[in-house]
Amino acid sequence: MLTYLQVHLLFVIPPILGLGFLYWPVLGRRDVFKMIWACALATIWTTPWDNFILSQAGWSYPEGSIVGKIYYVPLEEHLFFILQPIFLTLVHSIVAHSQLIPFRIPRLSDVSFRQGPAQVQAGSSTSEKSKAVPVSEHEHGKVQTLPRGVGMPAFWMGVTALGGVLVHESHGLEVLPIHLGLGKHAFYLGWILIWISPVCAFLTYLGAQFGRAEVISLAAGTAWLWLVDTIALRNEAWTISKETTLGFDVWRGLPIESNLLPASGFNPPLIDAGLLYGLQLAEDTLKKGSKSFEVAKLAFGREMRIGLVAVYAWCRVTDDLIDNAPTISDEGLEKGAILDVIRSHLTAAFSGAEPVALHRILSTIPGLTPEVTSAFHIFATLVPRLSPVEPFLELCKGYETDLKFLSIPETEAATGQETLRARMADKAFNVEEHLPIRTNEDLLQYADDVAGSIAAAICYLAWSVLSYPSGGDARRPVENLPWAADLHRNTLSPSSLSQAEKVRVETVRSARTMGRALQLVNIARDVAKDAMIARVYVPRSSFASTAALHSVLLPSSPASSPGEPKPKTDYSSYNLPLLEQADEMRYSSAGAIADLPPTARGGARAMAASYFEIGSAIRREGGKVDERGVKVEKKKRLKAAAKAMWGFS
Repeated sequence: MLTYLQVHLLFVIPPILGLGFLYWPVLGRRDVFKMIWACALATIWTTPWDNFILSQAGWSYPEGSIVGKIYYVPLEEHLFFILQPIFLTLVHSIVAHSQLIPFRIPRLSDVSFRQGPAQVQAGSSTSEKSKAVPVSEHEHGKVQTLPRGVGMPAFWMGVTALGGVLVHESHGLEVLPIHLGLGKHAFYLGWILIWISPVCAFLTYLGAQFGRAEVISLAAGTAWLWLVDTIALRNEAWTISKETTLGFDVWRGLPIESNLLPASGFNPPLIDAGLLYGLQLAEDTLKKGSKSFEVAKLAFGREMRIGLVAVYAWCRVTDDLIDNAPTISDEGLEKGAILDVIRSHLTAAFSGAEPVALHRILSTIPGLTPEVTSAFHIFATLVPRLSPVEPFLELCKGYETDLKFLSIPETEAATGQETLRARMADKAFNVEEHLPIRTNEDLLQYADDVAGSIAAAICYLAWSVLSYPSGGDARRPVENLPWAADLHRNTLSPSSLSQAEKVRVETVRSARTMGRALQLVNIARDVAKDAMIARVYVPRSSFASTAALHSVLLPSSPASSPGEPKPKTDYSSYNLPLLEQADEMRYSSAGAIADLPPTARGGARAMAASYFEIGSAIRREGGKVDERGVKVEKKKRLKAAAKAMWGFS
């Protein structure tokens, strides 16, 4: 025999603790609110029902199986009202964690950014996700993500009516002319249907959706609770009356009615359809272009992840615009013009310009794809409220450095070295004039511009999204970071800062150091790839001679047997020292991660660990890389990120 409390201690609380440990690094305020809300509703809604069922001997508790009661309901039952919602919320949060957008939306028309507001067809299913849907432009491009319907609410109200019929029969009433011949055996089922169906009707009316994550969560959570219920019934922790049930068991000891317990806003705001469309495309862009981020982002909660996707998608598309723009001269005049447009768009977005004005600026770049346009749109919509503009202007300084290299777009890398070889054959051509990274100081400044800046932006995102506002407009949490702009301009006066602000300033500085370290890892990986487009980010001072520099720009092809892959080139003299420098920066700055909001710490650690796994792969190859860099298996990235996320590295 088991007591009710033992059932909790053996079968309910341990899974909650295990799931809580798994989800703890990304457990955010919304998750906590969901648990509190669900526990409160479960207790308020179920307590009167439970008291009534027990008063009618629907089920009972053997002598000694409970600690005590409040009216008819055992204390352990009240505890279950709290434990079950926590358990199911954790299951659902873990299953749905990889979803950036926590509800199903249709694939939106990609013409929306060019011709008008984004459009969406209500009721479209996820199976139509790949289809562009032509819809009207009403509500200025807004979409209802919780669409109202009558079908499911009507179904559940019908189930409620069925429950009423069963209750009517079980109590021997003669008001209705319906008699099913079940008598008192309909009691338990009827009252369960009356208890749960109105809630389901109300939720489906409010727009509740039932997608893949919900199916998996319900199946897993219900299966476990069935098992617990069966064990408890077989061990006499409680007993269900045979007189008040139909007499059918799912399996030995579990009445069919017990299956139904775990299985079971009036004016919500309209959402910018273009924003939802942009987030869809941004995820697709990052999946193709940033494998390290694709792994690391899962270590952040959804609140933080949306801002990160907006920032990283913008970084990806702006980098591609600079690297792959057509050029008509060595000076990259057209690329410079594109950079001017990017800066103008930044300035306008952070000054609060209207979407039409932002679109007008962006339209001066011809041939933009929906992926690029949407990345700019979600960035301009979300990020100015969460971060100052300075980190992104600093990134543009990094792009300026990129423009000083000889202009060979990445899309022409296959013929880039032939172009460079032909240029270098001209004795009047000096390739070193097109290599702006002369010293290690130049390298660190470049790394700070392109990666330290974004690391700082991640800090601002974390504080804006995950910290409680201390004042100002809650819709613009960046206003709680008044010192940030002065920090980037080197005009910050320490005496004007509170102690908490001083800690944040040091955190940003450490984050920039970590960002520089990550960029050095990228450079170490991409030595051969960058040389394909006439770029060498390794400082010129690192080369013993001009010939050594030229051997990186125009490497001789190592001999290989027919049918075998081309051997990798040994760059250990150049990339391994970069990794040593990166390691020093990492260890000197990693401690500051503890000063970020709790739910950002695991993600920051995981992101760093995922990138540094690239460095480990380079070392395993002895510094040998090719134009593809080095291959890091996804499971190794995941293992490194997971260890860092839970603090095991």
